[in-house]
Amino acid sequence: MSVKGTTIKRSNALKYKRITGKAMRKNHFNVTANNFEYMIGYLFYRSGFKSIVTQQSNDFGLDVVATHKNKKYGIQCKLYNSYVGVEAIQQAVTGTVAYGLDVPIVICSSNYTKAAQDLAEASGTVTINHEMIVKWYKNPNYIFKLLKDN
Repeated sequence: MSVKGTTIKRSNALKYKRITGKAMRKNHFNVTANNFEYMIGYLFYRSGFKSIVTQQSNDFGLDVVATHKNKKYGIQCKLYNSYVGVEAIQQAVTGTVAYGLDVPIVICSSNYTKAAQDLAEASGTVTINHEMIVKWYKNPNYIFKLLKDN
């Protein structure tokens, strides 16, 4: 099954760089949920991944698909002020399986419940929180530290 959406590439990267820069002012993500997805897609692109922000419907729960060195990542993005629960982990795992990808990732603007952390560990899902996004924005290679076991 192929992924449909917007590929982040050189010709449109400046637009998403601006969205990301605006969102990262004072380390507070002041963006819409849709722009948060593009921000995450751009961060993957900037770190050397092929990055596609999926279409808004029929995406099997994934918001971004990123590829690096033949490894494919299915990313669920959550722009939340409260804790993210198990549903986000379930969506990432389901989408990753549906598209035949390798590693599910959930990226949120807040943090995770204990149940979500437990399910992520049991399912091999990488979880990235607000603090990690800020570090990644400051250092494009930080993502490789987060994905080291995958």
